[in-house]
This record gives sequence, structure tokens and C-alpha cells, in this order.
Amino acid sequence: MAYWGGEAASVVIVDGSRESLSGDILEALSTQPNIEYLHRPTDIASRLRVASGHIHTPYAVTLGDDEFHLKSGLSRAIEKLEIDHSLVACIGQSLTFGPSRDGTFVRWGAGYSHWRYEVTQDDARGRLISAMPNYNAATCYAVLREPFWSRSWGTLQRWSSPYAAELQQAIATYVFGKLSTVDEVYWLRSSENAPISNRKESNRKLRFHDWWSLPLYESERQEFVAILAAEVVASTRVGQGEAQSVIREGVEAYIQLGRRTSTAMSPVASLTWWLRVLVGRALKRVVSEELFLRLRASTVRLLRMQDEGNYGSLEDLIRLKSAGRLTMSSELLSELSDIETMISGFYRARRGET
Repeated sequence: MAYWGGEAASVVIVDGSRESLSGDILEALSTQPNIEYLHRPTDIASRLRVASGHIHTPYAVTLGDDEFHLKSGLSRAIEKLEIDHSLVACIGQSLTFGPSRDGTFVRWGAGYSHWRYEVTQDDARGRLISAMPNYNAATCYAVLREPFWSRSWGTLQRWSSPYAAELQQAIATYVFGKLSTVDEVYWLRSSENAPISNRKESNRKLRFHDWWSLPLYESERQEFVAILAAEVVASTRVGQGEAQSVIREGVEAYIQLGRRTSTAMSPVASLTWWLRVLVGRALKRVVSEELFLRLRASTVRLLRMQDEGNYGSLEDLIRLKSAGRLTMSSELLSELSDIETMISGFYRARRGET
């Protein structure tokens, strides 16, 4: 709210917490005409349906409650959608962030592998067969043209597995049309808190692969396929039987991805990974966190490799720019610096410091 208050973007917050924000916060929020706050203590699918009725802009994007979209990156994504009318969605690059143990600085890390990613086949089946065997969550936080946001996020059902909802949104987006990317960083993913698993709403332990195969969820699967097949029929004018085959073929391609991933790591690679973890833990015990991150960043820079974990501080990230696929503009660095100041200020306030 502090980041987006007073900006040109229209922000719709649909809060599913048991209790609403306090009166003082709501009063302060009322001074920000671009932010609309709705308290709806219901499941996520219901809240997204509510949100779809409050979007009155040409484009829309989803954001988690503890993360950031960068204004410059969003602008670049919208510009690409404005130029290329064949696209229904566009996403930028991402970074992860989290506070240091004492909250005095922010740790930055690699985000999703979306560099120069595109799904631009001319037919729905071609896009699904291209995207789903290498699924990388590109649609979830992409900017979508508003009608397609409402027809994907705004029509989710309450499935027993939360991953089915994510896949419903992704498949629907690829049915609607093409997705592309911009090189600029536009999404900051938070590593501050662990995900919450609420069995009453959705069971994070129920993997999509199990949901798709267990007899207990047969009726849900039939509804899942029917909803998405209806979008194929509406978008491509093929028959219902062919549309269902397209959806099932896309899901099976995603299932194969899970099978490949589970057998991909060789014993040597697995041992190497565990050695890195153990050495890292040992170093953390004997040096400061800031020094540990600097040593790790220096190693990545020396080996010129893309680190899957932490880059280190913002200064380390700047030095690493030649090792990763990041467009480190002065505009980006200014935004990251402002956000880091905001995050550090939050943790100082939490500790009772002025």
C-alpha cells in the first residue's frame, strides 16, 4: 500500500484475513484514491472472482501480498502489449528478496528462468504442447489484457489441490493466445515467510500429479477439463471432443515434466548439491551473514555462473550484473534502492527503532 499509494495504477486489494485492517489503517488508506480495499474472508478463488468485478483498466496483473512489481518493468511489459496485439500476456524478469537475519539489509537472489521466454505458436494446441512440458509459471504474474485476466484468474474453481488452480489459469492463458517477455526486471518475489497451508481451503501437500490420478478427485478433474475445453471451443471453434483432447494432452505434457524432474538429478549431482549446502551452513556459523553473502557472490562472479540462490546485497548484485541475465539500468537500481529502504525501515519499526 505504501509503495503504490498515489500512483497511476489502480490497486484492488481483496483481503482474505479473518479480521479486517484496523480503523487507523483504513482511515489512512482512504486518502489514496487509487487503492480499493475489500475485506472478503473467503477462499482465494472467491476473492479473485470478486477482484475481476473491480477491474476497469485495459490491463491487469496479479500480485502476492508480500511482494513487489516494479513500475519501470510493468511499463515495459505494457508497452510490448501495446505494440504487439497478437499477445495476450507479457512478463518481465524476476528477483527474490528477503531481509538479513538482523533486518539491516536486503538479500537478493535469482528469480524464475523467464529470459527471452516466448510461447507464440498460432494455435492453442501448439502453445500448450510447447509450454506445458517446460512449465515455468510465466502466466501467473504476467500482465494480461483485462478480458483474459478475468476469464482466467476470475473463473478459478475451488479445487482440492491449490496447484490445480495455478494450472487452470496457465492453461486458460495459453488457450487464449500468445505470451512473451521483456528483458527488464519487473517482479520481486519474497522469501520472508513460508507459504501457509490451510487444509480447509486447499491442501498444499496434495500435489497436482496425485490430484490428477487419484479416483477420489475424478469429478473435480472432469469439471476441470470441461471448464478449459469450453474456452478452447469459444476461442477456436473446434468441437467439444477435440477441445477436451487438447486440454488432456496439455495436462499430460505437464505430468511428464514432473516425471522428468524427479529422475533428473544424478547421484553425483545430488552429492555435489548436498556438499554445497553443508559447506554453506558451516561457513554461516563462523562468519557474519554479510561476509558470507559477499564470499558467495564473489565465487559466482569468479566462475561466471548463474547462482540459483542468493546474490548478496544490492552492492553485490550490481557487481554480479555481468554473470547473470539482468538488465541493470539506473532506473532499476533506483527502484531497488527505494524498496530496500522501505523494507529495512519496516524491520526497524518492528524492532521499535526510530
